[in-house]
Amino acid sequence: MKSKIISATVVGAIITFGFAVKLSAQDDILGPPIPPPKGHICHIANTAFMVEIGSKKILFDAMLDDGLPTYGKPSQSDQLAIEWGQKPFDGVDLVFSSHRHGDHFSPIATLRHMQMNTAARYIMTPEAEEELRALAAPGYDPDRIVNGPVPTGQSAIYELDGMDVRLFGISHGDNAGNPTQNLGLMVTVEGTSFFHPGDMSSDLILLQSAGLDGLKVDYLMMPYWYLMGDGRREVVSAAWDFKHIIPMHVPVDEQNWMEDYGGLEGVTDNVYDSFPGKLVKLDAGKSGQIKCLNLPLGY
Repeated sequence: MKSKIISATVVGAIITFGFAVKLSAQDDILGPPIPPPKGHICHIANTAFMVEIGSKKILFDAMLDDGLPTYGKPSQSDQLAIEWGQKPFDGVDLVFSSHRHGDHFSPIATLRHMQMNTAARYIMTPEAEEELRALAAPGYDPDRIVNGPVPTGQSAIYELDGMDVRLFGISHGDNAGNPTQNLGLMVTVEGTSFFHPGDMSSDLILLQSAGLDGLKVDYLMMPYWYLMGDGRREVVSAAWDFKHIIPMHVPVDEQNWMEDYGGLEGVTDNVYDSFPGKLVKLDAGKSGQIKCLNLPLGY
């Protein structure tokens, strides 16, 4: 099953393919600096990403249901390849699902992947795991799932198969008094860190209480609505100290509310004009074509 992967546009960043070979006096003593491990980060659709770095491969919000009509989703062939663990989605070590909504998580797709990839570990909320358990289907293995409750404003630390993992309880926003459990994930592999906050709708005080107060991270994936001003960019700048920021959950169709911004094009321009020099445009959009960037980026 062939997956469509094409190159992406980088805004305000440079892909580095090599490293200087000239040694300083200090280098003569200590040896040349060790470069970060090479790999790539791919946008699959909406908030779904795949990171391959060093010997590890990680999926973020990639076990999708039908999603929502205003946001992108993988092509049918890619969606099946993800579920069945076929190239380029074979050998995945860690699968993260931020919350149980259908544009981020599918219990059926997750169980299918769990059945096909017997080595992967899974991080999800207790709400999401309850949906797996309710299906009572083959493949369900609670011993491979990390779902310790992480309430909003709190965090937890794990070591999973050589990966440093930190989970953060991040508010999804109130939902008629029944808020959806939502996790943020920071995973560090061989010194390179990636952060995915799920569907974030939180003020700075709650983020800081969870430990997000200038947290250093190499690659920060962020819902587009936090990149559109109205004081939210300031929240992002205070909560994280990031090298690169990648917009996600960007709409692919026109909506009435966009008229104030000049339509969909105006919204995307507003998003991509944020954080110049740090913003990376990596968006599969509506095409269903995965886009990837080589790592390391901008070192």
